[in-house]
Amino acid sequence: MINQFLARLSNRERIVVIAAVVIISAMLLDRIVLGPIVSKIYVLGSTIKDKEKALRMNMRILSNEDRTKKEEEFYKKYSLTALSPEDELASLLGEIETMALSSKVYLIDSSPSGTKEKGIFKIYLIKVDCGGTMNEIFRFLHSMENSRKLMGIESLRVRPTEKDSDIMKCNLIVTKTVLLK
Repeated sequence: MINQFLARLSNRERIVVIAAVVIISAMLLDRIVLGPIVSKIYVLGSTIKDKEKALRMNMRILSNEDRTKKEEEFYKKYSLTALSPEDELASLLGEIETMALSSKVYLIDSSPSGTKEKGIFKIYLIKVDCGGTMNEIFRFLHSMENSRKLMGIESLRVRPTEKDSDIMKCNLIVTKTVLLK
């Protein structure tokens, strides 16, 4: 049947029909076979690039593992497990009193002023009123700031008790940061 059809055509028409059949066959081959293969290769290439990027990032994180462990060991001495709020406040008030005694500052008043939670940390606030010479107050403040208990001073107000007096009155808010586990 195909041979009869081609036999009726002239040479030029036969060449055009054969060229059309070859072109249409090539297009069908491209759409049915090659297209899906090429698109799958493209998707796989994209997936490989994403996985390589994630792998590079993970390798970077793993390369920092030793440094992270060293820092963890360094800061571990500052890590305190949170006690009950009452015990923690009592402990903090005791520490403040001990520091005040060692720096010869007299405590007028110290009272809890609340707590703040920031992520995995709990911050206890204590309002402290004290007095002493400027040198004693600085020694007291320095001992708090350099405490291994992660104590800090959030606000500070120092003023003389009387005009031309060496004795100062100090109002401050002391903070203590505790890691919640």
